[in-house]
Amino acid sequence: MMELNTGHGTIKKLRNGMVVSTLAISALGVASGVSASETEVAVNEPATKVVAKDEVKPKVPSQADVDTAKAESDKANQDVAKQKEVVSTTEANIANAEKSIAETTKKVEEAKTVTPEKVAEAKADADKKASELATAEKTVADADKSVSATAEKVEDQTKVLSNAEKTATDASNKVAEAQNKVDSLSSTTDIHTLDREAYGLTVKVRVDERKVDEAQKKLDDGKKAVADKEQAIKDTQDKVSSAEKELKQATTNLNVAKANQSQKEEAVKKAKSALDVAKQGVTETTTQKVDKKAVEVAQKAYVNAYAELKDAERGVYLAKTRYGKAEDDLYFARRHLSDIQLNKIDVPALEKALEDAKTQLAEDKKALKTAEEVLELAKTNAIDKAKSLAEAKKALATAKAEKASADKALEAAKGELEVLTKAHDVAVLARKSAGEDLARKREASKEATDTYTVLELALTKRDEVLKALDKELTDTKSKLGVLRAELKTAKEELARLEGIAEVKARGYENFKQLKAEHDAYLAEQQRLQALKDKEDAIRKAGGQPKEVTDATGKVVDVVDAKAKDKAVVATVGTKDDKTYQAPAQATNAQATNAQATNAQATNAKAEPKKQLPNTGTKDSGLLALLGASVGLLALAGKRKYNR
Repeated sequence: MMELNTGHGTIKKLRNGMVVSTLAISALGVASGVSASETEVAVNEPATKVVAKDEVKPKVPSQADVDTAKAESDKANQDVAKQKEVVSTTEANIANAEKSIAETTKKVEEAKTVTPEKVAEAKADADKKASELATAEKTVADADKSVSATAEKVEDQTKVLSNAEKTATDASNKVAEAQNKVDSLSSTTDIHTLDREAYGLTVKVRVDERKVDEAQKKLDDGKKAVADKEQAIKDTQDKVSSAEKELKQATTNLNVAKANQSQKEEAVKKAKSALDVAKQGVTETTTQKVDKKAVEVAQKAYVNAYAELKDAERGVYLAKTRYGKAEDDLYFARRHLSDIQLNKIDVPALEKALEDAKTQLAEDKKALKTAEEVLELAKTNAIDKAKSLAEAKKALATAKAEKASADKALEAAKGELEVLTKAHDVAVLARKSAGEDLARKREASKEATDTYTVLELALTKRDEVLKALDKELTDTKSKLGVLRAELKTAKEELARLEGIAEVKARGYENFKQLKAEHDAYLAEQQRLQALKDKEDAIRKAGGQPKEVTDATGKVVDVVDAKAKDKAVVATVGTKDDKTYQAPAQATNAQATNAQATNAQATNAKAEPKKQLPNTGTKDSGLLALLGASVGLLALAGKRKYNR
């Protein structure tokens, strides 16, 4: 017998565990509605809040707190991204201003030493740059046309490839179907076997149709349950009652069918025995005589008895089928009721199940059609069969030739698309290069034209030109000073925003981790309580509780050691296992329900109870929370950022 301590020791340990976890959590200043932007410890907040005798109410971040923290972190990251754009734009403006200063300084020097020869040289250079600009513009226009043309060809060839793939797939399916017919006709045909196969597929199609109807009904019921839970519970309870009655009737019918089959089997044995006796005849003196009429009567009786037995066997098969359906209907009705009550209705999963059922039905219908065609061919005489085989082989050869042609066309289409795609990529790169060259030529033409204009004017109005250039130079330098100051401010703001984003991100991750660990802790406590309740029930029933452990030594179930002769033993993890299984991930609503359930369990634990089974992990949840709190307390001395 396993060692299970009794009395208040375990309850005290659990209660202390809750206090420890509460201290670890509340030390972070975490409570419902707490903002993730607060990174200072709420030193004036009490570690625990006593709401009843020996009851401690832990304060943990809710899902809403986690969602809010994530939203704040995302917003902070967006602010950082925007500020980086501001810094980048300002740096580009500074580069442009510095370039403008260099160009203006050069123009000043050229204006001071202007001569008619330099003006002529500047004009020639401006004309040359203008001609190059015109050529670059034409190159870009041609590149645009090339990109458009190659893109259109790629689009057209993509459609050709899609059609070729469909043709190749259809050809492959046609070959498979033709090969199947040839194989069926080439082998020694057993009509009865083919008939049974066709019948089996017919039954399978009917079952598939029923499954489609059931899947559609489950989906409709699921949507109804989501829309109106109370009415859905009432309707499902009625269905459970109806299913129980149908299962009871199906059980009765199955027993009757089995009894009828047994009677028919006995009748066949008697008829066979009578036939054997009739065939032996009677012995008169030394001559044995057989009564042919008696043999005919016995033979007919045997055939009739055998036919009745086959009818009885079919009756048992149908009764078993109906019994299985009734049993499934009751099981699924009860499970549906449980899912509604526990808010486990998964509409997307039900929709997928319906699509899978429809797909299976389509596949089985196709298989049935082929089986019926093969069966029909098999029923022809030998000559027709040989003729059909020759036609099937001819059709197979044609299908293979079509497939080879389709495969060849598919490969050609793929190759052509690859060539066209590469040509389009080259055209895009050429357009990009032409565009970059156009930008350079446009800038060079503008600079050459500006230089010529300035020099031509400076030749006759040098002082006025120099004055204007000096003013432009002064204004640009002033603008450059402002831009550099703005860049410094922008970088400082970026650093500030990055600091905020870092704090927000840490706050969100800490909230998320703490919430997840607390939810896992609650789930483990529920699992332990379920094992404890099961152990109590076994003990009250006069049994001997026995631990069931996994490979790591963790207790995963409690069974009755005295129940050695039971035919069915629930296996952990199966549908028969009633042990509480923690959900993989709780939804918002489930997390709220779990907290409420834990509060009720805390009240219930105030009564003396026996110790829970030792799972080897009773303190792991609390240690994980304490570990998380130690990491989070590193943030205690930090001041929050204020924009």
